[in-house]
Amino acid sequence: MKLIFVRHGETEENIQGVIQGHLPGRLSEKGKQQIADASKQLENEHIDYIYSSDLARAADTTKGIAKHHPNAPIEFVKELRERNYGEFTGKKKSEIDYQKWWDEIHTPHVRHKDAEALEEVYNRVSIFMDKILHKHKNQTVLLVGHGFMGKVLRCVLSNQPAEKVRDMGRVENAGVSIYDVSEYEKHELHVRTI
Repeated sequence: MKLIFVRHGETEENIQGVIQGHLPGRLSEKGKQQIADASKQLENEHIDYIYSSDLARAADTTKGIAKHHPNAPIEFVKELRERNYGEFTGKKKSEIDYQKWWDEIHTPHVRHKDAEALEEVYNRVSIFMDKILHKHKNQTVLLVGHGFMGKVLRCVLSNQPAEKVRDMGRVENAGVSIYDVSEYEKHELHVRTI
């Protein structure tokens, strides 16, 4: 199975340093160009199925890429949403103790009021991937999502526990990651990054 992950294009909120979480997000002009570039990069890929976060910034990214893949069904799902940051949603990074918050959101059991804990996001992505990997064997699947969620996805695909999300590195806007999932047995993934 080939798995392609694309993060949404840059948003106006990204530019302003806003913590978006479950906010819809509005693509910036640069974000629209990033999507066009990612779409061009993927236009010759045969994509069998597309799953996208249902949040607007990801859905708009998906629609831009899907123009080159008119036969691929698209499903907009909550499982690929960005992490819910609760009371921090909509706040600018400059308005909070950002480093403290950043450290806390990478700690598995820390949960802010009305927010998802890291373990909850990890479990959500892991359960969804289990479903996808069984349903789409020997197919190419495109997933469109978000920055933190993309780090969690990398962690799940590399068989790492939730506390390793911090080590997964930044997922750039409209960045394309391609994984070759050669085996999936006993909940162990064998993944090669292409």
